[in-house]
Amino acid sequence: MKQSGRPRRSEEQPDSPFGETLKQHLRRVKNLSQAELAKESLIAEKTLSNMVKGKRQSGTTLRRDLRAIIKVLYQKKALHSLEEANQLITKIPAIKELDERDPDDAEIIELLNGVAHEVHPTYPSNPHVSETPSDSIPPNQSSVPSLEHVPSQTFTTIPEIIGKRDEESKRRRQSWFIGLVILLVVTVFSGVLFKSLPFPWATPLQAPDTCPDTKDGVTLYTDPYFQGHCHVFPPGDYDLSYFGLDQNVSSLKDPDAAYYVRLVDRTSRPGSFDQDVPQLPADWNDQAHSLHVEKHRQQSHTEQVFHVALLIHLFPL
Repeated sequence: MKQSGRPRRSEEQPDSPFGETLKQHLRRVKNLSQAELAKESLIAEKTLSNMVKGKRQSGTTLRRDLRAIIKVLYQKKALHSLEEANQLITKIPAIKELDERDPDDAEIIELLNGVAHEVHPTYPSNPHVSETPSDSIPPNQSSVPSLEHVPSQTFTTIPEIIGKRDEESKRRRQSWFIGLVILLVVTVFSGVLFKSLPFPWATPLQAPDTCPDTKDGVTLYTDPYFQGHCHVFPPGDYDLSYFGLDQNVSSLKDPDAAYYVRLVDRTSRPGSFDQDVPQLPADWNDQAHSLHVEKHRQQSHTEQVFHVALLIHLFPL
């Protein structure tokens, strides 16, 4: 009899390494649940649950959601350093550490590094007051120095610290943008000037053909009609992921139809070809995962004579 309702705990999918590490941070703060984290970071509970269970390990918004989680954990005092933040997000195999070259990552790095730079003010020792043991102070004198001997302190509030970081981040992004614009202008101007010079070296260089015509093997291309990234494969078996061609082949060259080519997709479905294919069929375009190349065996002289004799016997003149 089929049971309905919530599955047993033993039947639930275990947490991923990311999920286990995240829950360790949540336990640092009382009453900070996974649902509360989803609400504070503006992430759907289902989406966060998939991340915890390891069902969501890629996507265009994954890194954005991880940054939002780090911010909330830091604000709730469940995460204390940049090292802990990197340890958390890199539990997902496809995610790398926070990179200060990324403006959004740089903002998080500054926020976490600021924890180490916050210094609590302390009163320096007054050189005009001698250090006298407490038991030798006369009863009519106080052991606490008067306020006129205490140097004034300047306190910086948390909002001011965050505001300064936001301004620095904004200036950094503006500097990056201005630098890119200057580089683009210089590049365009240099190209126009270089072309206008009457010198032999002013002729633009032509990029060499990375896959010249060869009869030493079969050439696979990423684009139709033998265009795009390519690689030559002599007879043998190959995993196309090592050549940047996994599910990225649209045409192939088989010089003089001298080779037998078998493509295999990720479902182990084979496809055979023995000549040039300028455009792979729709069911094979960008589907190949592995490759087998075999050179056609040439018939010996004896085999050719035998086949001719057999034809004469079967079809006499």
